[in-house]
Amino acid sequence: AEHKHGDVHDSASKKKQWSFKPAPMKPVPDFDALHDKFFRKLKSARASKPTTVPEEFRLHEKDAKAKAAELRKIKNDIRQDEHLPEVRWPFASLRAKVNSKPPPA
Repeated sequence: AEHKHGDVHDSASKKKQWSFKPAPMKPVPDFDALHDKFFRKLKSARASKPTTVPEEFRLHEKDAKAKAAELRKIKNDIRQDEHLPEVRWPFASLRAKVNSKPPPA
């Protein structure tokens, strides 16, 4: 029995079809020197920028002016609501007059 898998001619033709060619080896970088260079750049960049000065803030508290303004607004709304007519179901009157006679046919 003949084996087609072991044919020398097939392996040579497959090698010609491969288009990938690996890049040549590059030298390994000196990581310690690169790190030192980066650190020096970082240090000089830090020296030229001013440091951030933190400011105190209160996330959920309002200042006295804002609290007073909100309280005035709430009290004003309450005063206005006292003069409004009641619009809930048991107290509401019909908006349109009801005709006692049926509509014309």
